[in-house]
Amino acid sequence: MKGNKLKIVVLFICSFFLLFAFWLDFQNRNLLKKYGDEILLLDQFYLDGIKDNLEYRLIPPKKSGIFTFTQKIPGENFKGISGDNYHLLIHRLSGQWYRVYFNDNLLGVVGDLEHGRSNIWNYTHLFSIDADLITEQNVLKIEVMGLYEMGKSDFPIIITKGQTALKLATYFRFLFENIYYVVFGALWFAFAMIITLYFISGKIQQEFLYFSLAAMAMSINFLDYFVIPFIPFSVLTFKKITLFFMYLACYFIAQAVYKLYKEKITLYLGTAALVGIILLILLTDNNYSFKVGYNYLNLLIIINILNWLWYSWKNYKFWEESQILLFSTTTLLITGGIDIVNGLLKRFSSVSYTAFGVILLSFAMIILVVIQYLKLQTHMAIEEEKTKILYEKAITDSMTGVYNHQYIISVAQNLEETYGVIMLDCDNFKDINDTFGHQLGDEVIKSLAKCCQNNVEPEDYVGRYGGDEFAIILVNKKEEEFDNKVFKIAEKIKGDFESLEILPSNHKVNLGVSIGFHVREGLENYKEVFRKADLALYHSKSQGKGRITGSKEIIKM
Repeated sequence: MKGNKLKIVVLFICSFFLLFAFWLDFQNRNLLKKYGDEILLLDQFYLDGIKDNLEYRLIPPKKSGIFTFTQKIPGENFKGISGDNYHLLIHRLSGQWYRVYFNDNLLGVVGDLEHGRSNIWNYTHLFSIDADLITEQNVLKIEVMGLYEMGKSDFPIIITKGQTALKLATYFRFLFENIYYVVFGALWFAFAMIITLYFISGKIQQEFLYFSLAAMAMSINFLDYFVIPFIPFSVLTFKKITLFFMYLACYFIAQAVYKLYKEKITLYLGTAALVGIILLILLTDNNYSFKVGYNYLNLLIIINILNWLWYSWKNYKFWEESQILLFSTTTLLITGGIDIVNGLLKRFSSVSYTAFGVILLSFAMIILVVIQYLKLQTHMAIEEEKTKILYEKAITDSMTGVYNHQYIISVAQNLEETYGVIMLDCDNFKDINDTFGHQLGDEVIKSLAKCCQNNVEPEDYVGRYGGDEFAIILVNKKEEEFDNKVFKIAEKIKGDFESLEILPSNHKVNLGVSIGFHVREGLENYKEVFRKADLALYHSKSQGKGRITGSKEIIKM
């Protein structure tokens, strides 16, 4: 029942994230309708006299450089936008840097102008346009440095009034840019939690260590989604590093899935993906070739995900881990697949779906390791309980429930403080056994054990020394007149036992007990302590039974 509830929860979360991602795409397409009266749509750009709406494209090395796009905007078009201040909004424009001019007035610069070492594609930029700059005929100019790719996403460049621009910018930044900080945090949280549980328990299966390494690797890959105005090394190196860690994450997940299902094809596919990206890194010397190469190599990621999906499906009924992995990999397949297909078709979407799949996968990894951890803790608790039961049996006398001879001796061996030992022996026990039978004899022994237990404190020890003889170890808590306390306890046990009424076949059994005790003196060896207590007991027996004798009394005699 619990497994079914967990399955429903995970399925619901996966479905929610998937539907949410598609809803965002739908919402983006409806933003223009929602704010249609407040938006000036810019879709008449020209490049070198040819109409070019800044659509996304890859740029071969020989054609890389600065591209200047212009659009004429009649002044009367601004009259349709109520307000005194205007903003140009650009959501996701790919390039190494770009400058924006309005009527030859610089509105702003994005990226590293000097070296072109920046990562700025995943951001929504706002540029303020002063109303005083607007004339009857206006020209918007965007200069873009395209090293290997360039162009806007499928969301158009727009001009709108200040309040609307802020709403749209907040919307885009919150849902499409800040989401990657959530992803980054989720991945490191998954990594930290899995590693912590792995080392705390020390026995969590190795596949979960691979999941944690995959989370760490994916987090580094997601640096590509962050806005980095200046990169201290080349863009090609940056892209190679981030893409390498994506494939490394794929390899680690493949290792984990292999450990789960023992299917070698999973290991081979993960290794193939890792080897593929390493070869691509080594064999490409420009951004264009690398971009084209990994767009196709990403198909190996899809094949790996399909493989994980297949074996999770095959083991769906056997392990709840497979069910969680199935749901999360299905979501990752759909979201990642859309982005990979967009890359192959040279589309630049306003939404990156992979982020939603990765968030789910990171939380799925956490759930998997928590389930494993809880199972391990349950197993350890059961084993601990079994060990405890076996240990209790090993140190306990099975008939009376008090400690056995070996344990009582081991306790005395390890005690460093002063303690007293009381030795007790049931009087005329053989006669009771012979007259009334062993069953009643057992009851007498149990009764004597009970009387001993009822008159000592929790930190003291009661043990069956052998046959009808018992030994009690009383720990001295730095009390004065400890000898007197030991005597009183012995006296109380004797009184309680002798007052018991055991009536077999309407005949009363007369119960008696002989007791001897000794309190450890100085650093006396435990053997010496027991020897003196036993001598005191022997003295009680030899003096007519039913007596209590302390070892000091024998010395006085």
